[in-house]
Amino acid sequence: MRPYYDAEIGGITRRLLLDTGSGLGFEVQPQRRWDWTVEPLVVGSSMGIDGLQYTRAGRLDGQVQFFGNSYAYPILRVSDDTELVGTDLLRDYSITFDQAAQRLEVIPGSTFSNQPMVLRGTGAIFSPNADGMKVVRLVPGSPAERVGMEIGDQVERTAFLKRDHFELQRVQSKSYYVRRGGRRFQLEVPVVDLIPLPRVGRAAIDELPFKREL
Repeated sequence: MRPYYDAEIGGITRRLLLDTGSGLGFEVQPQRRWDWTVEPLVVGSSMGIDGLQYTRAGRLDGQVQFFGNSYAYPILRVSDDTELVGTDLLRDYSITFDQAAQRLEVIPGSTFSNQPMVLRGTGAIFSPNADGMKVVRLVPGSPAERVGMEIGDQVERTAFLKRDHFELQRVQSKSYYVRRGGRRFQLEVPVVDLIPLPRVGRAAIDELPFKREL
């Protein structure tokens, strides 16, 4: 049994695989004519069987209706693979699979919060290697680009700074220890929301059923 569920994405009904082995949120195929407030851009990378694969994501201009809940202006990852929803969202539901009867029970949890769906990062995209990580792309206008990081830089190690001493606080910035040619130096790069929210009133934002950070 492969569990699927019909979700309405920007007014289009799509059958999404409930993929508990994926750490993603909503993932859709690029062939669909989605309306975006932020067009998909490369926001990350991972090493797969076929080599380095880039992660692209954008912000939908609309809502996703999923298991009776509405997600306004959600972040959608874009891929040619099976359209799915991963554990970034499924962790907010109690899901029971009945393989013998080919049935699925889903009970929404109580962990929703009135916070925007965000995807945070420095804007530096890496490829792992024996010496650490090599910068292969930079998100245009991102903090990594603004502080002077360059494609081809070799990052030998990283450190991060939180807003306070509590482990659950968001990372505020990352320190990259960089080698470029014969030079070694440190770059302090802020961590920001890479896919901004649309310009709507603060009161309207507070009333929307947003999700927590991805």
